[in-house]
Amino acid sequence: NEREARALVDLLLQRLRAHRPGERSFGVITFSIPQQLLIEGLLQQACEQEPDLEDWFSRDNLDYCFIKNLETVQGDERDEIFFSICFAPRPNGVLSMDFGALNKLGGERRLNVAITRARCAMHVVTSLQPEQIDRSRTNALAVHQLQDYLFFCRNQQRLAERPLRAGDFDGSLQRQIHELLTSEGYQVDCKVGCANYRIDLAVVDPQQPSHYRIGIECDGAAYAAAATVAGPGPGVVAAKASLARPITPLPPAPPPTPPTAAEPNPSAEAAARLATPYRQASLERVSNEFREFHGNQATALIVNRLLALVGVEAPILLREATLRVTQCWNSRAFSQKAHDRLLVVAQDLHRQQRLFLDHEDTPTDPRSTCRRTGLCADAPGPAERLQQ
Repeated sequence: NEREARALVDLLLQRLRAHRPGERSFGVITFSIPQQLLIEGLLQQACEQEPDLEDWFSRDNLDYCFIKNLETVQGDERDEIFFSICFAPRPNGVLSMDFGALNKLGGERRLNVAITRARCAMHVVTSLQPEQIDRSRTNALAVHQLQDYLFFCRNQQRLAERPLRAGDFDGSLQRQIHELLTSEGYQVDCKVGCANYRIDLAVVDPQQPSHYRIGIECDGAAYAAAATVAGPGPGVVAAKASLARPITPLPPAPPPTPPTAAEPNPSAEAAARLATPYRQASLERVSNEFREFHGNQATALIVNRLLALVGVEAPILLREATLRVTQCWNSRAFSQKAHDRLLVVAQDLHRQQRLFLDHEDTPTDPRSTCRRTGLCADAPGPAERLQQ
């Protein structure tokens, strides 16, 4: 499918030109080997015309831009993935239900792997509409799932362009909350979401109008009509009664009583300690080649910079430590491989008692009096954080 391949390559080149290697990572997945080879050839032509693009495809770059097909992409992740469906109707308008690997046993697993390789964005380039897939002509589960996925992708644009449902209230409680927030200058949208489940009210972020700061659920008509509510019990009655109560803003808190000279003020003493300016460690640059970070000769340099960082800024999350240390090797983005290596180094230093890793793997200077505290309280648990 040459037209689809050229469209994908044009879109990919736009993204490559907008970034430098190391800032963002990209990959291409195709349904078939011929489509993969066609895209590789088009990208090779582009690199001959623009030699600066070759750095994106160099294997010296750990997050190089790969081009793989559905059966060879395994475990590879990139920030953005470009997915070429490849298949298209014949000139007579008939679409074959032969989708290659998807028709084979386990095709749904191959599709699942392909569509979950993107960390930030998935760009689907296709020559067919989901309605053209006829489920009655194939029993392949993966083909049915492909149709569902294409419907989902197409509806994303429609959801982004949908008009917001302003002033759509289930009852007076939602209306009162909406009126109170808007009177304070906030922009509030109603019934935000898709399908049958929607958030009753959502407050728009003033700094990022395309984002919301908070969502508010009022347990209104949809909640009361839920099939799992067995009859109008006390909870439903209380909810209905609360709808008639007007919302009264809370009175302002009384000003704090200033302490007398004879009384110590522990809060002021604690605030004075917290007011100490945060110090940031200065780490010396090692190399402009990030690949040298993974060489054996870099281990001592990694230890030196990790201890210097922890000595000044501990306690510090291991993910943040990875970003800071790898910057000494000219890294501009988080790398899971570098994170894993730094974890091994930190665990070795922990065994030597040169630094401490708490229960959430937060490196801490052994001289610190606040070890096993600090940033850990706001962070996810150990398994989740190490995977993020």
